[in-house]
Amino acid sequence: MKKLRTSILATLATSLIITAASFAGVWEDNFDDGLADGWSEIDGEWKVEDGMYQRVDKVNIYGKSVNDLTDLTDYILEVDVTIVEKGPDSTSVAAGVLLRSNEDASSGYRLWLRDDTNGFQFSTWQDNKYTNVFGEPAERAVSGQTHHLVIEVEGFKFSAWVDGRVVFQDQVDPDGLFPSGQIAFINYNCHVKYDNLTLSGDTLAAIAPGGKLATTWGSIRN
Repeated sequence: MKKLRTSILATLATSLIITAASFAGVWEDNFDDGLADGWSEIDGEWKVEDGMYQRVDKVNIYGKSVNDLTDLTDYILEVDVTIVEKGPDSTSVAAGVLLRSNEDASSGYRLWLRDDTNGFQFSTWQDNKYTNVFGEPAERAVSGQTHHLVIEVEGFKFSAWVDGRVVFQDQVDPDGLFPSGQIAFINYNCHVKYDNLTLSGDTLAAIAPGGKLATTWGSIRN
């Protein structure tokens, strides 16, 4: 009887491990709690106000804030980005995200919207210097308007949508520069608001640092 009970417990434990591994994670930060817990501000002046995370200084430097989730690989990221107002010292203005970032946001994959003639840009970002991979001038941000950005990362393949429109699909980094890392907000020369950040994916464990919302869902997607 004791051997049978041990065998049942072992089988149950194995089943639970397999079941847990087959579930994806969903992590969300909507900043409704008024806190930026889990974020490390690298450059720029940041605050949470009106349920949004904001860089408020309009200075022509790169503003950066990094989330403390580490070793992220494949996922779908969604976030609302609103460029409120650009600074007076430059005609360039941009805001978006840095994926597979290092802890000081000096390297990673940069995807952002610009409120100028450059539109949407996807770049590699190494030692705070960029190399453009893809650009879509027609996908231009509108000052004061909230844009919904969706990015899918799978290996070294990237796809992006803005406000439901496909910007590009299956863009590949042939050099495989950054296999994993953190996520960061990155922007230039503007007051910008971020809201409704969500990460989801079959390989993303269900996590809830700082009391943020986490749920699990089946690995089979429609």
